[in-house]
Amino acid sequence: MSECVTLGMWSRTFKILRDPGDKKAIAAKFGTLQVEVFESWLHTLSVLRNMAAHHDRFLMRKLSVASRNHKALNLTFADNKSVYAALTVIHVLLDSIGFASALRERLVFVQKTYGAGLMQELGFPNQWPKGAEGW
Repeated sequence: MSECVTLGMWSRTFKILRDPGDKKAIAAKFGTLQVEVFESWLHTLSVLRNMAAHHDRFLMRKLSVASRNHKALNLTFADNKSVYAALTVIHVLLDSIGFASALRERLVFVQKTYGAGLMQELGFPNQWPKGAEGW
């Protein structure tokens, strides 16, 4: 059933869960005990997915929602509405379930192929991935 439900539906379902313990348990499965942060991350990913599915552009663009900073993981974004912030969230969530390396490798390949300027237009820091939290 989980494969048939949209990411937006997962986000909305998580948001309306009544039992705070359920929310904490789900968020903990993805490496965070900060429910509000996890909820904002789900919403951000839903928006990012919809942008990609509808062929929206990502360069020099801000998302309509902001990913919250995760202080326990020392994740603070210079711009919480950047594509970089959303991709960092994806990387952190993938890392929590053991699948992060492929995304990082692909983004390093994009940077090598198209240059750091493209990455900066997506909101990536100048020296990414060196010293970037969450990567």
